Amino acid sequence: MSYVLAIDPGKDGALAMLSDSDLHVYRMPVTRTVIGRSRRFVVDPLGVWALMQTLTHADIVIIEGVGGRPKQGAASAFVFGFGTALFYMASVALNLKIETVQPAVWKRWMKLPGKNDKTAKAMTLKRAEERFPEARSQFYTDRGRALDGCADAALMAAWGREQVLKEGRFIGNVAARLTTATRIW
Repeated sequence: MSYVLAIDPGKDGALAMLSDSDLHVYRMPVTRTVIGRSRRFVVDPLGVWALMQTLTHADIVIIEGVGGRPKQGAASAFVFGFGTALFYMASVALNLKIETVQPAVWKRWMKLPGKNDKTAKAMTLKRAEERFPEARSQFYTDRGRALDGCADAALMAAWGREQVLKEGRFIGNVAARLTTATRIW
């Protein structure tokens, strides 16, 4: 049985573990902290580590390749990048293979609109529900609020299983490059 772990980084993101028969979605572990003069939710390093230690049976980790956004402040960009880096470091520490996929790549494969389309989030949720009808409840809170990060992670996991594991289309194995680099040290 193969396992693909896909990660939509960021405080509203999620992790999805897809096997041949099952999908489990985990909301992003977050904690509240003070940044500047305000209290904000950020990705929780200890929560990430604890969760990643339970998911070491993944054959591959797919991490969404993300970057700064226009009009995003420096502090916000740093916090977002820090949260993303936590998953790379946890994956390397746990000796998991890593692949990075740009949002446009997996969304094009899923036939989803780009981020500038106002219907993008609704379409992502709809596609995730169609692809994983038994897991529909994992894409919504108990009160019915949509968790588009959970849908993103689930669809990325499907992309990873079909395009990386089955087709062997590795984009660039970060873990292999990092392992080679650590041998030099």
